Amino acid sequence: MTDAIIRETSELMRQKVRVKVIGNTGDLPEEVWHKLEGLIHRTAANTGVTLVLALSYGARWEIVEAARRLIADYKTGRVADTEEVTDELFARYLTTAGIPDPDLLIRTSGECRLSNFCYGNVPIRSFILSTNFGLILKKMIYIWQSVIFSNGRDVLE
Repeated sequence: MTDAIIRETSELMRQKVRVKVIGNTGDLPEEVWHKLEGLIHRTAANTGVTLVLALSYGARWEIVEAARRLIADYKTGRVADTEEVTDELFARYLTTAGIPDPDLLIRTSGECRLSNFCYGNVPIRSFILSTNFGLILKKMIYIWQSVIFSNGRDVLE
C-alpha cells in the first residue's frame, strides 16, 4: 500500500482528490499509517471527489467504538438522558460521521460480500471487486473525469 500511496499521490493532487481513512488505524503497520497520514494531510484542502479508504474496518467494530464514545459522553453528562439517543445522534459517533453514504464500494481484497461492512450504507449495485489498488484508483479517477465532463448525464448507467 505504501508503494501505491507514493506512486499515486501526484495524480490524486492533480485531480484534486481528497483522501480520508475510516477504520481501526491503530492496527495498521506504522509505516503505512505514517504514509497515509501524510496523504490525508496533503489532500485535505482538495475540492474534487473524496476517496474514503476503509482500512482495518468492520461495521461491528465501528458500532462498538461509537457505543463506547456515546457511553463516555453519557457518563460525563454531555448526553444527559438515554432518551436523547436517536439515529442522528448515534451517527455522529461513527467513523463515517460527516461522510455521505458511498456511491461506490470497491473491495480490493476481492471479497464478493458485504457482511460486516458499512451496514445499510451501500446500494448492492455499487460494487467493484479487484485486488489491484493502483488500477482501481486510476479507473476511479477516469470515472470521476467522465462524470465531470458529461454535462450532468449519468455516464455510469
